[in-house]
Amino acid sequence: MTIPNRNVILTGSTGIVGSHVLYELLEERLAGRCSGKIILLVRGRNEVSAEDRIKRFITHEHLPEFIAKYSLEQLMEYVEVVDISFESKELSNQLEVYKKLENCQVIHVAATTDLRSTEKAYNLNLATNYEGSLNLLEACKAFITRYTYISTVYSSGVRQGTLPDAYSQMNDFTFRNPYEEIKQKTERKLAELCKGYNIDLQILRPGVVLGRLMDEPKFYVPKYNVIYAFAGFFYKLLAQRVDVPINIVVHPNVHMHMISVDYVAKTIAKVYSMSDVPELNIIPAKGLGTKYTAMLMDVVGYTNYTFVSEPHPPRNEVEAMYQMKVAPSFGTYLMEDEYYFDNSRLLEIMGADSIPDLEKDYFDMIQFAKNQMFKGLEG
Repeated sequence: MTIPNRNVILTGSTGIVGSHVLYELLEERLAGRCSGKIILLVRGRNEVSAEDRIKRFITHEHLPEFIAKYSLEQLMEYVEVVDISFESKELSNQLEVYKKLENCQVIHVAATTDLRSTEKAYNLNLATNYEGSLNLLEACKAFITRYTYISTVYSSGVRQGTLPDAYSQMNDFTFRNPYEEIKQKTERKLAELCKGYNIDLQILRPGVVLGRLMDEPKFYVPKYNVIYAFAGFFYKLLAQRVDVPINIVVHPNVHMHMISVDYVAKTIAKVYSMSDVPELNIIPAKGLGTKYTAMLMDVVGYTNYTFVSEPHPPRNEVEAMYQMKVAPSFGTYLMEDEYYFDNSRLLEIMGADSIPDLEKDYFDMIQFAKNQMFKGLEG
């Protein structure tokens, strides 16, 4: 039996989703389900080389068990590290050597997740998520067959009712922040360019990504942001012995749309070679309600808070800091009514009962992050 050859250029392999996509790509090669190179675009950081950063991500103590059983030498056999950013104007020259590869595609995971509504955040999202994604396509267009772009379910903007996978058919967008706006702008521009270049475009959209729920050891993520950063804010206050009243604006019927990182990675690893999945939201049909926001506070131990329905001026310096640093990002998503996702295609591909039960493990997941002091692999 001939196994397929799949050469992949992967970005974001030192991030939350990208590192887990790397684990899945490695495993399918080590298990003999496919062959091919995994080309990682990574920058050195803090005097640590790009290759050493990758080695850190495939040798640390919280590796999934299915990867931890292999040696570093076995894992690195399939990996080639290119010390460059996908935003670099030198990228095309750096990738020249891969132009002769057959069946090569991109899985573009890397992105900034700056959710603030500021000019600085807009410019950062534009430079990284839009211009960087287009730069990557331009550098690879001569030799790739498919461009898999990892976007976000929130690129739909504010919606009501039930959302389909086909955001490409949507119009009349209202965005919460530049992150969403530019993710949608990137999706549309990539679709236009890929059509002109005769390259398949695949857009995969996770929701808010949390720790592992399928692979042991459970609950781990290499970086604690979004809801973890929300909980971490109050954890740091208590560590500094600060305990003052804070009001948190929450819609009474809010539902956060969250999914475990290993489920996201397994979905990406399954569909990246499928030609009949142009758009797919990787998300449960229904989100988790207000009590799970309260559970964040319970785990951290910050009790001097109140959920309120309307914004108000800050009553103290700490509340002002919350409104300035936390509310503009995560807090924005706590202020909306419930809506749903039609994830029938996802369940058709991955299995009817495939999505892990986040409700059951949510408390333990946040407790794990607290035990890690909300510090990731690289600080």
